[in-house]
Amino acid sequence: EVDYDQPGEDNGEFVELLNTSASPISLNGLAVLLVNASKSEVYGSSPIALSGTLNPGAYLLLHSTVFTPPAGCALTVSLGTAQNALQNGAPDAVVVIRVADNTVIDAMSYEGTTTAITYSGASVACTEGTGVPATESDLDELGSVSRLPNGTDTNDNSADFKFTTTPTPCKANVP
Repeated sequence: EVDYDQPGEDNGEFVELLNTSASPISLNGLAVLLVNASKSEVYGSSPIALSGTLNPGAYLLLHSTVFTPPAGCALTVSLGTAQNALQNGAPDAVVVIRVADNTVIDAMSYEGTTTAITYSGASVACTEGTGVPATESDLDELGSVSRLPNGTDTNDNSADFKFTTTPTPCKANVP
């Protein structure tokens, strides 16, 4: 789930990751890239190194520094800034990579399809299938872009992610 734009100041931004597997996942050696597609580059505090272990069914929340993570977050990571941590442009992306070889673990492009970028000398895909067409700004910025049903991954962003007016950080996504 990604909430990248709020009414007024963008200070409630977050990216939620969920372990949908039946086994714990080591986050060591993984990183999150925030991608500005109009410049074909990573931005902000990218890459954001991850560490620790995410248990089955557990949530990891990356969030702005003024956002208070709700109960239920197994792990939390700061995006390093109080506001405007996530781009609102069209399109942009959030990508999880394995740092050692820049292998894409998961990618989500919002406000359209983001092309691959060159990162650390490698081509990194920023979209699975087609990017999410719906934008929060089109819908009054009151919500988030979520995998619906919760945890669904068909490797096509436009099929997996939908706009919802009910952000659910560290909880199951709801339409």
